[in-house]
Amino acid sequence: MNAIWTSIVIVALCILTALSPDKVSDVAINSANSALTTTFSMCGVYCLWLSIAEVMQKSGIVEMIARLTKPVNKALFGNLDDNVASDISMGLSANIIGAGNVATPFNLKAMSALTEKGALNRQGALLFVLNATGIQLIPSTVVGLRASALSSNPSDVILPSLVCTVVTSVIGAVAVMLLYDKCNT
Repeated sequence: MNAIWTSIVIVALCILTALSPDKVSDVAINSANSALTTTFSMCGVYCLWLSIAEVMQKSGIVEMIARLTKPVNKALFGNLDDNVASDISMGLSANIIGAGNVATPFNLKAMSALTEKGALNRQGALLFVLNATGIQLIPSTVVGLRASALSSNPSDVILPSLVCTVVTSVIGAVAVMLLYDKCNT
């Protein structure tokens, strides 16, 4: 993938240099400026959600969420260690509130506990699919990006995002449940 991306960038730069050499430096500088502006504007969103996750963990809310979601986790993932169930609950909860990057540490811990000798099992595949499709009540990253781009109504994406993420999560979970064992036999 790195080779493909690098090739695309090199080809694009060569074409831009050949067609309009005076714009190469302008495009590079403007792109770098845009990347930094977007990165710094999103830092606040990530800091907020990481802080909320830390407070939730220290106040015992994580354990409460894990207990509340235990029946769902048991139905989806089978019997789990309490720490793994807690990590899965926090990862899925972070996705639900739209803080996907906050979910990453929890999901990585859960995934490492669910994999067997580096091989992906059905539980790990299901966690991967649910994390990738991640049901989001509030897509805070997208809303934050739209707000930083001065959208007239950055929250217009909430309902379509909710519908899409619910549909893809259900389809993905059903596909893993039905097809995982058949594909690995």
